[in-house]
Amino acid sequence: MPVIYVAPPALYEPPAYVEPPAPRAETPALVAPPPPPERGVIQYSDGRHELRGDGVATPYRWVWIPNPPPPPRSGRDGRLYGWIDEQGELHMTDRWDAVPERYRAQAKRNQSS
Repeated sequence: MPVIYVAPPALYEPPAYVEPPAPRAETPALVAPPPPPERGVIQYSDGRHELRGDGVATPYRWVWIPNPPPPPRSGRDGRLYGWIDEQGELHMTDRWDAVPERYRAQAKRNQSS
């Protein structure tokens, strides 16, 4: 005789339907401005970003501020050179190559402060 498998009857609960909650009339909440980021300055090798504004009256914004260029170093050694010309006028410079050739012998080398 052949064997026949019959699955037991499945018992399921009927689906339950629930009314959705009634919409509530909410009062708008006061929204505070977002707190500023933890750091107001971000430093880089060639400049920095600074955070400006207060977030209430003035919006926050980042401003790029580059570093100033280094002073030129061509021909300057940190000393002052002085000489007096034929008219008796005193001349001063911080560049040795700016002293005329004929006055270099009398040019005084003074350490600048």
